[in-house]
Amino acid sequence: MIARFLFAAILVVLASAGVEGVLEYELLTRSRSEERLAVLNRVSTLRADLEKELIENLSLIYGTANFISVTPDMNQRKFEQYAKGVLAWDPLLRNLAAAPDFVMAYVHPLAGNEGLIGFDYRANSKQWPQVQKVMETGRMVIAGPLDLIQGGRGIIGRAPVFATFNGKREFWGIVSAVIDTDRLFQKVGLTRTGLRIALRGVDGAGEGGEMIFGEETLFAPKAAPVKVAVRFPSGTWVIAAAPGGGWDSRPTHAVEFRLLTMGFVLVILFMLYRGMRKKHILLKTRRTLNEAQAIARFGSWELDMRTGVSWWSDQVYRLYGVDPEEFEPSLDVLLERIPEDDLPAVKSALEKTEHSREPFSLFHRINRADGSQIHVHVQGAGEYGPRGRLLRVVGTILDITEQVRTQEALRKEQLKLTAMADASYDAFIMIDARGRILFWSPAAERMYGWTEKEAMGKEIHELIAPVSYHEDAKAGIRRFAGTGTGPVMESIMEFDSVRKDGSILPVERSVSAFQVEGEYFAVGILRDITERKRFLEELTRLARIDGMTGLNNRAYFTELAELELERARRQGHPLCLVMFDADRFKLVNDTYGHDVGDQVLVGLTGAVAESMRRTDILGRLGGEEFAALLVDTDLESARLVAEKMRKAAEDTTVTIQDGVVVDFTISLGIAEFSENVPDLEHLLRFADQALYQAKTSGRNRCVAHGDAPPDPAP
Repeated sequence: MIARFLFAAILVVLASAGVEGVLEYELLTRSRSEERLAVLNRVSTLRADLEKELIENLSLIYGTANFISVTPDMNQRKFEQYAKGVLAWDPLLRNLAAAPDFVMAYVHPLAGNEGLIGFDYRANSKQWPQVQKVMETGRMVIAGPLDLIQGGRGIIGRAPVFATFNGKREFWGIVSAVIDTDRLFQKVGLTRTGLRIALRGVDGAGEGGEMIFGEETLFAPKAAPVKVAVRFPSGTWVIAAAPGGGWDSRPTHAVEFRLLTMGFVLVILFMLYRGMRKKHILLKTRRTLNEAQAIARFGSWELDMRTGVSWWSDQVYRLYGVDPEEFEPSLDVLLERIPEDDLPAVKSALEKTEHSREPFSLFHRINRADGSQIHVHVQGAGEYGPRGRLLRVVGTILDITEQVRTQEALRKEQLKLTAMADASYDAFIMIDARGRILFWSPAAERMYGWTEKEAMGKEIHELIAPVSYHEDAKAGIRRFAGTGTGPVMESIMEFDSVRKDGSILPVERSVSAFQVEGEYFAVGILRDITERKRFLEELTRLARIDGMTGLNNRAYFTELAELELERARRQGHPLCLVMFDADRFKLVNDTYGHDVGDQVLVGLTGAVAESMRRTDILGRLGGEEFAALLVDTDLESARLVAEKMRKAAEDTTVTIQDGVVVDFTISLGIAEFSENVPDLEHLLRFADQALYQAKTSGRNRCVAHGDAPPDPAP
């Protein structure tokens, strides 16, 4: 025990030292971060003040440029009057100057700056590049800070001036001003921050520029400064800052933290010693219990095979319904409580353990003291002596009465479900959360050709879904596995499924989901709707087709024509309508009877249909009147098509009883769709008018709406 304690103590000390080192480093990092954050806050305030002052004063330069741009007759008096007003607010500007065409012409204050009048920037090689940049970019350019002849340092801001001459915006010159750098730094308190401050970025060049203020060494990586950028038009400065006394290298309260860690380690070691001592004392008494718990989790027991005496935990006494104070367990008493049907299995398990040294697990019943009966799951293992003799058996016992009752109820319900599925004409299919088939009813076998043995365990979509649907089905199954929902769940919809032979089977599918012990399952009922769909298709056909001629009836022809009319209007395609009827049809009916008349109508429509294109739409409007819609066809092409229709009818005859041959002709009226035709009703009316002209002109001819009346037939 002492050796184990010393080993554990060494591990605790080493672990504590490591944790203390990590925590101390984290404290130092946090302290450094807080210190840097404090410096950053102060420097950010300084940066904001610098940007504010710079932008305010540079805005005055922009304002002067705007003033000049709207004052075409600028002179020294006007400039000085404006500049006095600007400088009256006591800004940081030392002066204001304007240079039309790059030659200095206006300065305020003039006193002390007379020498600037007439100064030409183009003649100064040092200043001209920056001035030229102002003109080229059309933006303000900042120079400096630099030493001034008048003393001190300043920042020169130059802004472009554009003026309008004869309605054209042209470059006028530049406006410049000097910002007093010393006053700027004093105003923002650059030297009063309590920090080490350095500033660089002459001419707005940023960190790559020359130093403006402070020590250049503060920008070195070793100084680890906090850096912020001061931004203004055409450039930036960079401020580097560090605490006045340097960065703190030790976290706060380091000594206190180490003392606390040492105290914590001592407490841990003391508690560890007490725990190990108690564990050593209890080790023998807990050995039997640990062996039983290693096998199972409920009531534990022990049977001494040499004496037949048994030891039970309190839970086992409760299972048998006996009082521990009055009942003494033994192997004989145990066997008496087991029903005769279960005794052979129990005895066999004990014998097997004795001879094969294998643990056992069995299910049996127990007759309790109150006369009731329970189901239990017993597990056990043997403990053997040096010569392999079985000394004792230890194990656990679990009451599974409720589980057995539940399983029996489920078995009965499954029998009911199976019987119902066997009697149903609809297919019953159940799947798990991975889409694998768990139940495949006889009706499903009949509908799809897959036997139950072939279907069980297969993925549902691989068996009955079209290949084009497989990816969507897999995505739906993944969603179902996680949420119990999906695009087909809790719904009834039609679906084209696939039989084993590859043929398509239309079905009505209803799917419901349920959950058992955290896992989702789904049950689907599939009904063959082949006959229903065939019946609906036939109803649809009968509602659209003329029963005698097989052509589109008036209602369906009108529906199709409206769609084509709208398409022609939208896309600007040509469209024509041909209306025709049988010539002297009443004479045919009166002479030969209505049956022959019907044969004539069937014959002429068949001949006309064969002469038309597949894209054209043919329909019976009523009686012997018909119409053909010629899609994507202009008037001249429609005349040719109509003539083919007329010739086809003229060449067709109908032979009736006694070999009598009945011939016939048709008259046709053509109307072209245009922007002057508002709707189908007008197009039909125009075609009907043209048909009337064809009739009155002698029949057996084609007439287009708008044609001159043809000469009557001789």
